[in-house]
Amino acid sequence: MSARRIEFALLAVALATTPALRAQSDSPRAVDFAKEVLPILEARCFSCHQAPKADARGRVQKPKGGLRLDGAHWLRKGGDTGRVVVANQPEKSELLRRVELDADDPDLMPPKDGALSADQIATLRAWIAGGAEMGAWVGAPAPAGASDAPAPSARPANAVNARQLALRELGEGLTPLPEATLVKLKSEKLRLEPALPGSALLRASFPAHRTEITDADVLALAPLREHLAIVDLARAKLGAKSVAFLAELPRLMKLDLTDTGLAARDLEACATGLRTTRELNLNGTGIDDTSLVWLAGLPALEDLYLWRTKITAAGIAKLRAAKPSLHLRYELALPEPPPPGDTPERRRRR
Repeated sequence: MSARRIEFALLAVALATTPALRAQSDSPRAVDFAKEVLPILEARCFSCHQAPKADARGRVQKPKGGLRLDGAHWLRKGGDTGRVVVANQPEKSELLRRVELDADDPDLMPPKDGALSADQIATLRAWIAGGAEMGAWVGAPAPAGASDAPAPSARPANAVNARQLALRELGEGLTPLPEATLVKLKSEKLRLEPALPGSALLRASFPAHRTEITDADVLALAPLREHLAIVDLARAKLGAKSVAFLAELPRLMKLDLTDTGLAARDLEACATGLRTTRELNLNGTGIDDTSLVWLAGLPALEDLYLWRTKITAAGIAKLRAAKPSLHLRYELALPEPPPPGDTPERRRRR
């Protein structure tokens, strides 16, 4: 390389590392909402997150999670859990978190036709980082006199940091397990990893063998009893024995029992346990209104997932009244289908 080329190369490096140019290179790219973001929402989000509508059988389909994305007002307002887009803060935007989840995560959005592409996710991230502006787009209009204030149950902006702090506090003074113990327990099914970098607390999951997991696999975690902080058992085949074991874990902060098919009676052991659990996922279980008392009595519970359960609208209202600070994620059952021959047109003529 000639001396002149070397000089130009060094000059380019020096310029690129100046504060002004670094700030410019780190700034998000400008995103045209109407041309880039709206088409993604229309194609992949509106079908589940729009105004309530009647299907071909006359059943009313409500927006999932109380979240509508078909208008600027609704997008700003968020759903049952509060705002899903926080301008300039992608890391605090639930919308982005949900589309970036692992492919096997039951909370991944959208749930149909596969995950968003890497380019689509990058577009959403850049749009939020750049201020989440929507220009002149209005979409579905807001109701008269409505504001864009988030729902009362909205998660505080610093909730993630608070959860990490709580994990660190739970692990204080805890001696890490000997490597030999971890090696002995690790298997083709079980994945063990630190709940936080450098923490003695552990996260246990069975990502590639979820549907093969039974009570025996869960009870085999007994040597980890003092160290388990996060346990993911989504879609496992569990019974009351597993629940009784999990309920007594002294440092369990997060428990996922999604689609385990557990009945309300199988979950009764939780009534006297789960003293440190802050996040409990009961999606797709048989839990019902008989469990409301013990659910409201869990002392540390902050986040509760109840989609596709037998909890009724009245039960949700009672739970909110008993534990106002609880962040609920739920989906109310659709109305019963109309009798044969009972069409929307006939009902309108009545």
